[in-house]
Parts: sequence; structure tokens; C-alpha cells
Amino acid sequence: MFVQRVAHFCKSRRLFEEGERILLAVSGGLDSMALLETFGRLGVPCYVAHLDHMLRGEESADDARFVVQQAEKRGMPVEAGRIDVAKRREEAGVSIETAAREARLTFLRETAEKVGADKIALAHHQDDLAETVLMRLLRGAGAGGLAGMSPRRGRWIRPFLETPRAEIERFARENDLSYRKDPSNADESHLRNWMRHVALPVLRERNPQISRALANAGRTLAAENSLLNEMERDAYRAVVRGGWIRAGAFERLPTALQRRVARAYLEPHMPGGRAAAFHETERARLFVAVEKNGVCMLTRETALVRFRGGASAFNVDDPPYDSETPLKPPCELDCLRAELLDARDFRQRKLPKQQAAFDWEMLKKPLCVRNARPDDLIAPYGADRPKRAFEMMAKAGMPALLRPRYPAVCEGGGAPIWMPGVCADRRYAVTDGSRRVLFLTAKAFGE
Repeated sequence: MFVQRVAHFCKSRRLFEEGERILLAVSGGLDSMALLETFGRLGVPCYVAHLDHMLRGEESADDARFVVQQAEKRGMPVEAGRIDVAKRREEAGVSIETAAREARLTFLRETAEKVGADKIALAHHQDDLAETVLMRLLRGAGAGGLAGMSPRRGRWIRPFLETPRAEIERFARENDLSYRKDPSNADESHLRNWMRHVALPVLRERNPQISRALANAGRTLAAENSLLNEMERDAYRAVVRGGWIRAGAFERLPTALQRRVARAYLEPHMPGGRAAAFHETERARLFVAVEKNGVCMLTRETALVRFRGGASAFNVDDPPYDSETPLKPPCELDCLRAELLDARDFRQRKLPKQQAAFDWEMLKKPLCVRNARPDDLIAPYGADRPKRAFEMMAKAGMPALLRPRYPAVCEGGGAPIWMPGVCADRRYAVTDGSRRVLFLTAKAFGE
């Protein structure tokens, strides 16, 4: 019955298709040996992979020999590898658990490629899922984190994910399965072991079905998280333009989507490439949705700057990007859209801050977009002489941190003609005698 239930689960969740080859990740412990036995009985083409982490000396080597022997006994080809995880931990400066996990996943991916396996099967079960949900809850995870493991993610599959550990143990006893015991699994200084041996047994006294309840919560959140991910993608495309968050559009999002968009936007800007913590995401969310012009320091390195209805993040230690991007209308760049219009089709009107129009024939070519510079001069409307670009930025309320990183449209020779939301050069204004009009729209601002 056990094997049939696992087979039904695999089929109902479409974990693999007929004829596909499966790589079984087998450590030698009870769960993975049950996985080995189950797939041996299913008659699915399988390979076995075992990684010796070299953390327990001869015991680890004995585990490897045991797995090889058991795989060969069942007529399954086996790949055994060895990686010095302790050495990797020192080199990477991470925890031993992280180093072991990364080494294991890398080994399994490489082995799957080597043997031509279509899927990689892991022996995680319902109690593992419950532990994961509870551990992430303790860390303050949102729906994405609390969703825990999934039965299938890409080529990774978990055939036992809806099977309680007690059923796996019973299957092992009934079939007299041999397996190896890892003493480190009893070390309660590791959070997962403490959760397994201390926290869950206490919770089980109150609710004997706590593992199933937590696993069900994880599955529910996984489905809801999948929907939210789709909504987040749509919201992100609508709100983020040219590396800027459009504050007006952002404010109208529900709070849950504001948090998700802010977290996704901040990810490439956070130190070490880490995800933004909840308090950092929340600070950013409130800053964009509520504040006006200003600066919000999220970390010592990461700043979020608000100006003219838009917000942009950057690392304060990074020098301004000083390259020039050619502007050849009609075209669309990250920060703006450029059109070339017949003057007869262009109606003179007062343009909003995010738009500007210029007499095409008067401009020196070629045009480009680059960051504003301290020595830039521009002749704004209402001024009798050119002004320094940074002076005009300050007058417009632009934070000092943003000024050397702000885009400027420049004519041939390098002089700026427009800084979105700040000012345009009056010397190239559209007149009754203009033939063609360069019409620019900044993506960062406006609706």
C-alpha cells in the first residue's frame, strides 16, 4: 500500500513522466533508503547519487560504501562523490549547514547532467515540510517563505512530501530495511534538530496532527504565493520604469503588493546581493508611498532617493555611471522615450515636468543621455544667462546624493538640453518656424 500511495502521489502531481530517468539522492539514512526501496519496486529507470561530506571521518566513508552496496544490490547504477565541506565552509565563510547544502546541490546537478537524468528525487517528507514551515515562521518569513517545500520545482521532485515520517518508519520496519544513522541528527544545537526533537513533540501533545496541519498551511500558502507572484510581476512592470519606482502608481497598490514590489526592486541594490529584510522593505515602502523629495538610507551602503514623483535606489559607494548612451529618435531607452514629430502635428502647450519638446533642426547632433556633471550649464526658461545644472537641481529640491547620478539629455558637444523634472534649455524651444520637433517623455515620472 505504501508504494502504491507514493506512486499515486507522483502521478497526480506529475512529478515525472513515463520513460524519464530519475536520479535518487541517497544519504543512507532511513528516509532515503525508503526512497531507494520504493523506486526499486516502481520499476522506474533510476540512478543513485551519494555525496560523502567528509565530516565524520571513517563513518562518512562507511556510509558511502553502504549506499553503493545497496544500490548495486538492487541493480541500480550509482555515482558516489566526496567533497571536503569543512574546507569549503572556511573558504566561503558560511555555516557548515549552508556549505553542506550547497555542495550537495551542486553535486546532484552535476551528476544528473553526467548520467542524463531528467529528474532528481529527494526524500523530504511531511514532517520535514512541517519543520520548515515552523522554522521560517520563527524567522518572520512571509507567504513565500512559509510556503516551504513544493513537490516539484523544475527537475527537483519530492515523492514523499505528503507522507508522514511515521509511515516511512513503518514501511522500513515491515520490509526490514537497513539504513545508516548520522549522530549529528541528534545535535539539538541545530535549529532543525531542535524543532524535530523538542518543539514539534510539545506541539504534538496539543495537536497530534500538527505535522499535517503545518504541511497543509504550507501548501495553502504555496498556492496563494504562486498567485501573488503573478500579480507582483504585473505590478512591477506597471510601477517600475527605467530603474525608477513611479510613486503615484506605487501608492495605489494594495499593501501586500507594495511590499513585494519594494522587496523585488531592492534586491539588486542590497549589500552582498542578499534579500531586503522586512524592516528594510517596510521603510522603503512607506518612504515611496508617503514622502516627497528626500533620501532614505536603508543600510550604510544603500540609499533610496525620492524626487518628483519617483524613487530610485543605488549604492552610495559606487561612482556615478559616466557612459554616454546615443539618442537617435524615434527610440526608447530605459529612462525615456524619444519621438520625432512634424511641427504641424505638435500643438504648443505647457508640458508636464516629465515631458519636453525641442526644435530638432536647432540641436547639435548627435544627441546622447548621460549623468549630469557639476560643470554642466543649461539656460532655463526665465533666466537671462546659463545656470549650473547642479544649482538648478538644488532649486528643484533634488537631494544632493542623486545629482551626479541623474540623467541628462545632451546635444553634440556635451551640453545638457534637458534634465527631466528639473528644467529644459530655452534656447532650443519650439517656435512657429520650427519644422520638426524632438518630443521627449521621461519614464520615471508621471502616470
